[in-house]
Amino acid sequence: MTVDENDARGDDGTYRRRVLRATGAVGAACLSTLALLDRRESEGAAARNADVAPEEPSEIGERADQTGGSAIPVLAPDVGGLSYWEHLTFCCLQGLANRDDPQVFFYYPEKSDEGWYGRHPVPDERVFYEWYDEYDDTDSVEFDDPYELFDRLDTLPFEGYVIVDRKAPVTANVAANYAGSENLLPVVPRMLDREELPDRPVEHDLRERHRGIRFREADRVETYEWAFNHQWPDSNHARLANLGTPETKPGLDISEYTDDGTVYLRFADAGPEDGGGTQLHELRVLRDGEVLTEIVPATDREQEVLVDAERASTGADRQIRWTSEDGYWIYELDGIEGADELELVVRNQWHVSISTAQDGPYDLLTESEAKDFGEPVTRFGQAPPVNDFYTSNRARDFTVAENGFFVDLASGGNERERDLKDRILAEMDDQGIVFGWHTGRGGDSEGNHIGHLSEHGQLAIGASTYAANMSFHSRFDPPGDAVARFRERAGEHRETPPLEDKIYLTFVLSDGDSLNFLLRRAQGGQWLLPERGDVPFGWEMPPLLADLGPGILDYFQATATENDHFVGGPSGVAYFYPGRMGEHGPDLDEVLASTKEAFARVGLTETTVMKPDGRSARKYREHVGGQLDGVMEGYVRGTTKPQTFDRGTDRELCWLPTALPLGHHARGSVSDLLKPLEGLADRWDDRPLFVPVHVTAHSLTIADVVELVEKLDDEFEVVGPNQFFTLAAEAGDAGVRDVRNALSL
Repeated sequence: MTVDENDARGDDGTYRRRVLRATGAVGAACLSTLALLDRRESEGAAARNADVAPEEPSEIGERADQTGGSAIPVLAPDVGGLSYWEHLTFCCLQGLANRDDPQVFFYYPEKSDEGWYGRHPVPDERVFYEWYDEYDDTDSVEFDDPYELFDRLDTLPFEGYVIVDRKAPVTANVAANYAGSENLLPVVPRMLDREELPDRPVEHDLRERHRGIRFREADRVETYEWAFNHQWPDSNHARLANLGTPETKPGLDISEYTDDGTVYLRFADAGPEDGGGTQLHELRVLRDGEVLTEIVPATDREQEVLVDAERASTGADRQIRWTSEDGYWIYELDGIEGADELELVVRNQWHVSISTAQDGPYDLLTESEAKDFGEPVTRFGQAPPVNDFYTSNRARDFTVAENGFFVDLASGGNERERDLKDRILAEMDDQGIVFGWHTGRGGDSEGNHIGHLSEHGQLAIGASTYAANMSFHSRFDPPGDAVARFRERAGEHRETPPLEDKIYLTFVLSDGDSLNFLLRRAQGGQWLLPERGDVPFGWEMPPLLADLGPGILDYFQATATENDHFVGGPSGVAYFYPGRMGEHGPDLDEVLASTKEAFARVGLTETTVMKPDGRSARKYREHVGGQLDGVMEGYVRGTTKPQTFDRGTDRELCWLPTALPLGHHARGSVSDLLKPLEGLADRWDDRPLFVPVHVTAHSLTIADVVELVEKLDDEFEVVGPNQFFTLAAEAGDAGVRDVRNALSL
């Protein structure tokens, strides 16, 4: 489709940027409650709109293309080979580069097919990168070395450097806060020696005492208390990222033992009385960051340095060495003059000592405090993992671009952390956006995190620790009006069949609110499966993508089949718990007003809801009833009674609890759904019956649903979510029966 060039570009022919305003006030036109208003350069736009009629959306299932004008240059480096610390640097660089215009899109290399479901080996971001690249006005340049970005960017978006302390990994978040507020690039010292890095001043060195704190001597709460006092005032209070930093311990200092170039390391059991034992997975000796020697158990190199061992063995199927009780082993490491650091990967009850003579005496380097077998692996100085779920840097770019605030604080399991997080949430703008996730540390959980945010009226972008390239997605403005195209597609209600005496099923895939899942191979790869389109199926879609990723919406509407239906949630404008909303911030009425605006903007008429309370159903009817036809309540079997509400129009709002799966223990196979449905048909003669099924994305696929439907007899009918709720409303309270007790394995 051809559109006016100026509709996507400014009067000077340059790409008109998307501006995401940092405010929490409710706007009349769209979602200003979320600080996500699309405020395009108003002076030129007002003049143009006075003379140019609004563009009609394209046909459903099509994309708009734009011709004419110069192409938008998009730099797309492969960042798959970067270390954790390099990845921190480049994700912050990406956020700064994309702050005004979508310039940099990171390409992550193709993963194996051993991920979710093991059925679709598709690169994480490739789907959307290729989609953008097909627009006529996009000109992408791929290259292998991300360090070329420093030469390829027309204007370098940073003013200096902030040095991160590898021995205090929490400084990754502190440095990222400086990236957003002061346009600084986080680096580790070794990176500054690379000739590719431009000559810029080092503004902050977090290895040293810095504005009253020495980070390597401070704990997590002390660090973020400092950040709250010193960095929060300069940040965007509508943006928070709860993003983890590595738990790696500092490397062990061995500098006083290496003058002669030879040392002996002795490994033993720190708890010989209980037999918990010790394991070694790997060790490295370094001098000024350079690796001098590396030892991995059960290799030829290890045999060369193993000089003594008593009851110490290697693993039968893994490269580990272990011993217990009074066992031990000794390594002789030579040729390491001037070495200053020992890096270890150990487990259980380790006891590591060092000497300059094999016979000793040995000085203790480190000893585990663990009391039981089965303790997790501990890393001393080892390079942090790049793709850890909780500590990945992939999602940093958006919060840096928005000048948001990074923390890593638990809402459960640690009272000090929760108290500080509570203060930060209280100072956020109402209905602010929170990226990242819960910490994963003991006692913390999804429920703690979302509940805590909801108490303060804040909105979660669920499980967004892997949500890469969001600074690009949010700034990329597809030709024409992508949101209008999606709104038309989402609001297209298929013809509803006549109500009959049948068991009606509708299927909605879970976790669409999670940008990790949505962007990871397009709905976790499910959108790419050949079975999509074979049966009516609902896909959760975050309404905030109207601002966070209109091009993502454009992809899904243009590639949808007639059997693909879009559903909001949970639990509306973003992820929140209605039953917890408003204890310390905006109440449920305010958030549902935002939900109505958000859903109207993208055309959604059904939603899923998590953890409501007794007032929730009627609150939804009161505030969102003019927009919604149906609500499916619960990730697995819901708790609220089925009911329909007369909204004073020719339509009704129908609230139905999720009927299947029965629980988290019974959600992983076709039989977990088939057996309860067959039992329902046998035990209950009343018709019609309505059974909402929330397909759990981590254990079932649309291919499984197609298999299930093929095994059902003619008394079952599968319909899309809108048809389902329309039929349920027609059946009314007398026909909408509570089938949950009749469903069992």
